[in-house]
Amino acid sequence: MVRGEAFEKQEGSSNSPSSRLDLNLFVIVVGFLLLVIILANPQQSLQNKLDVTGSASMQVPSDQLTIQFSIQTESASASDAQKQNSMITSEVLNSLHSLGISNESISTVSYYLYINPYYDKDGVLVNKTYVAVHSIKVELKDDQMQKGGAVIDSVVKSGANRIDSISFGLKEETEKSLKTKLLSQATENAKQKADALASASGARIVGIYQISESSVSVYPVRYPVFDYAGAEKTTLIPGDVSTSVSVSVSYKIA
Repeated sequence: MVRGEAFEKQEGSSNSPSSRLDLNLFVIVVGFLLLVIILANPQQSLQNKLDVTGSASMQVPSDQLTIQFSIQTESASASDAQKQNSMITSEVLNSLHSLGISNESISTVSYYLYINPYYDKDGVLVNKTYVAVHSIKVELKDDQMQKGGAVIDSVVKSGANRIDSISFGLKEETEKSLKTKLLSQATENAKQKADALASASGARIVGIYQISESSVSVYPVRYPVFDYAGAEKTTLIPGDVSTSVSVSVSYKIA
């Protein structure tokens, strides 16, 4: 029993008013010292910081051609409009396959069916039709890009009645590789700017606070969309793709 009492007394002593007072005093002293340091150097974090933006850009030959077209049918009944659209779509896909275009390069962008109402001069509904629209995208990469003109001619001949967009761009893997290269160049550009600014102000760079990617822009070559129906032969000429990158860097200077 004596040992138990001694243990209870010792445990109770750690929560005594004297111990709490010492802890509070310690916190006050530390807080006061931190306040003195901050007041003595109010602009230190601002005085030793240099913010710059670096950029890099490049033009590279496109390696991907994207063609988007639509098959639009109209009929007095929804089922008939859909049926006509399905038949034409099948012919269009067969024509693409005959050119050596695989299903992996073909995808549906959108498909919708809507009512097209007709009103008289008094605003009274006098008739309505149903319109089905199937929009399809074809992506041609590398050597297959030269088939672009043939693809347009083939799908139009098979029944597609809208060429929605044509653009030369970059494959995903090409874009990622180019972005990595440009980020490195943009970071070096930022370092050169920071060195020049620091040197001019009699300072030197001693570290980096923060670095972040500001923006990445890819500008593909886009063709104006014409009515290709009836064209004897369509020829597309690829162009260069412009890509630019910028980074923001906060340097520590001394």
